[in-house]
Amino acid sequence: MTYASRNFLFLNIGHALDHFFMLIFATAVLSASMKGDFEGSYGALLLLTTFSFFFFGGASLPAGWLGDKWSRHNMIVVFFIGIGVASIFTGLTTGRLSLQIGLAMIGLLAAIYHPIGIALVAEEAGRMGRALAINGVWGNIGVALAAVTTGAIAEYWGWRAAFIAPGIYAAAIGVSYALHLRLGPGAGEDQNETLRANQLRSLLVSGPLLGTLAVIGVFIFGFMTYKAVDRFGWYALVVLPIVYIAMACLAYVMYTFQKGALQQDGAPAAKRQFDVTVSIQQRVFVFLIVAPLFGGVIFQATTIALPKILSERLTALIANPSEIGIVAAVVFALAALGQVVVGELLDRYPIRQIYLSVVSVQLLLCALAVSAFGWLALLVTTPLMLATFGAIPMNDWIVANYIGSRWRSRVYAVKSLMSLSVGAIAVQLSGRLYDLTGSFEALFMVMTGCAALVILGALFLLPARPPEPVVVPAEQLAG
Repeated sequence: MTYASRNFLFLNIGHALDHFFMLIFATAVLSASMKGDFEGSYGALLLLTTFSFFFFGGASLPAGWLGDKWSRHNMIVVFFIGIGVASIFTGLTTGRLSLQIGLAMIGLLAAIYHPIGIALVAEEAGRMGRALAINGVWGNIGVALAAVTTGAIAEYWGWRAAFIAPGIYAAAIGVSYALHLRLGPGAGEDQNETLRANQLRSLLVSGPLLGTLAVIGVFIFGFMTYKAVDRFGWYALVVLPIVYIAMACLAYVMYTFQKGALQQDGAPAAKRQFDVTVSIQQRVFVFLIVAPLFGGVIFQATTIALPKILSERLTALIANPSEIGIVAAVVFALAALGQVVVGELLDRYPIRQIYLSVVSVQLLLCALAVSAFGWLALLVTTPLMLATFGAIPMNDWIVANYIGSRWRSRVYAVKSLMSLSVGAIAVQLSGRLYDLTGSFEALFMVMTGCAALVILGALFLLPARPPEPVVVPAEQLAG
């Protein structure tokens, strides 16, 4: 594994952990152990994450500034170790105030990733659309793992372990990434790096990293198999191998796509410039405020509330929180395909056509979800999440193609501020509207309106044609 491949893997794992930690509480709040330690309704407990989501978006601006002024790679080290320590602290809290402080710390550290990590992915990629899509899929993996692992750990070891165990893992990944940076690419990796040096780097960095991922995968698949057999009997053993083979094929496709994302078909993103007029840049910047703001409400509300939505809409079919977590994880995992498809489309078709198509699907499905229950709810929410997660790489692609590299981290930070800080609003909407109405119909109506506003923004603000690329020599950029 080359230095660039390892770096891309670390950045992808970082995206997974970023969303994982932000959504642990959303599933843990459904567990019996959490209800035993903290009294209150679902909406009241969910409001404890308000400051967490506020800092998740609000702290992205200073994080982007630090990345530009100090070091983007070292900021990722701070992210890994910091969020791990914050999660361990949260798992050890004993009261509402300390729990809120722990969750706020997680949000503060999680704010580092999007303006820094995605900027690094865009700059180091060969095929930007594919690289951003792959990175987005890893974010999906984190969302899915948050649902299934939190449900499993909370059921058997309590909600505290659901924070502490991932925290230890994230801190260990941070130490591994710091070692990866310290070892560097090697003096001759791009020429003829010695076999012994490459083996040493793989042994110290890639081996423990991939080995740990394999252990986590075995645990998750074992738990899912146990739950499926426990609920559906031995018939599940006939269906599960087919499901696992399909997932293995998907993993192989993802691995192939990840390698292709690093291949340099032209200049890497850090060496690309585009011929974009000032008026177009101004329109695009306004769009990058409007679309992440209202689109962020849809994304944050669906990812935060999905376990509870499924618990309510599938109550006649599934009642156990860990089983709800598995269903939510499957929905999130399937939604990853949306990012893969959109990522490939971004490298081939105009951005406005893609944007209008994806958000129009969101609008339709949000409207249908208002009155969908039972299996119909599952059939509606799954493609809704496909469209919701498919929209993620589009804004990142717009920044990478319309914004100069000098300002890219800060514009990513502004975009993140808009899309992630509305998580605090989404928490308030989800919790208060549910407590007020006793259902999620009103929330889906709000999301339908948000999708309509994003469509209007795309119609009037997005350019119809892609920017013309101008390749600038690396020496000129360095000067």
